[in-house]
Amino acid sequence: MKKETTHGIFTVLLLIAVVAGLIFGFGEDSVVGNRRVITAVGLSGNAYRYQVAVQAVEALKTAGNLSEQEDTATAVYTESGETVATAFHNFLTTSGNRAYVLQNQLLIISEELCRHRSLFTILDYFMRNAESNPSVKVAVFRGNPADLLAASSGSEAVPAAAVVQLIDEGFKGGICLNTSLLDIERAFSGMSDAALPLIMWQNDTPRLCGTALFRDGNWAGVLDEAQTVGLLAARNQLQHAVWQINGVALRLESSKTTVRLQEGQYVFSLTGKVKLVEKTTALTEQQRQDCLKTAETVLKNQVSAALRTADNVQSDVLGLKRRANKRYKNQAITAVFDWEKQVNVTLKFADSGFFKQ
Repeated sequence: MKKETTHGIFTVLLLIAVVAGLIFGFGEDSVVGNRRVITAVGLSGNAYRYQVAVQAVEALKTAGNLSEQEDTATAVYTESGETVATAFHNFLTTSGNRAYVLQNQLLIISEELCRHRSLFTILDYFMRNAESNPSVKVAVFRGNPADLLAASSGSEAVPAAAVVQLIDEGFKGGICLNTSLLDIERAFSGMSDAALPLIMWQNDTPRLCGTALFRDGNWAGVLDEAQTVGLLAARNQLQHAVWQINGVALRLESSKTTVRLQEGQYVFSLTGKVKLVEKTTALTEQQRQDCLKTAETVLKNQVSAALRTADNVQSDVLGLKRRANKRYKNQAITAVFDWEKQVNVTLKFADSGFFKQ
């Protein structure tokens, strides 16, 4: 309840800041009704044409008492064009409004578009736009992004905030990547291949369902939820995870992963601390150690599965080529996908206590 209240307060403050900017921040000749602040952008289409869905704050909806708002304080506008820039221009021309993208929270791309177009081409407009927020989250959606952005969250005045919260909580829970526009820019620079959180509809609700992998900006494949845990671990980004071991729930409280390159193979060494999720029948020391060993095996399998899938589709989401080229400076390293990946996992109990939900 406290988390929901805090998040609700954050959304209200965001709306107040947006409206204040609309009224006072854009020049003396500003007209409130002639400004739209973009909070999310959906991109879909095919190999020939882009469809852009723009979720924007409606100034008139945010006027007055924020506690007496409509279901949402935003509207969704759709336009199309041969490029993203053209589609945005069409949106501005049709609406007659100026748009501000600095408050944009989310870029959501349809899976179909990712399969037809390079990620570099799709996001080029946002990379070049000086107003773009580099920390904006980027994700792939199995469906039409316009439907996702138009759906009422029930608790958020800005529907995109609910999707952002879903990604944030999924990342903290160890089942979702948290990829920003800046991360994509780094991928474009050759540091690694891109990987984006994957979202789908389930019972009219958005749900996390894995990770979309790319190779040189092109669609490569998908990791399921278990493999996503492994990818986060391999990236040293796994904050928490929960496993059911012989009727006992173990929660990963912290972890650290190091990667070493030795004699043509990569060695991933992961250490972590776990706690029992809830107090059950007292376990013997042998049972505790058996739970740890099983959890180690599960996590090792998840990491190995993620690495194997990335190798099979030749997606360098861990930047292994860069590591190899840095180690062997006088050699051209291209076949790192064929190199052996050794995974070592060591877990221990954080203490004798229990995790309290």
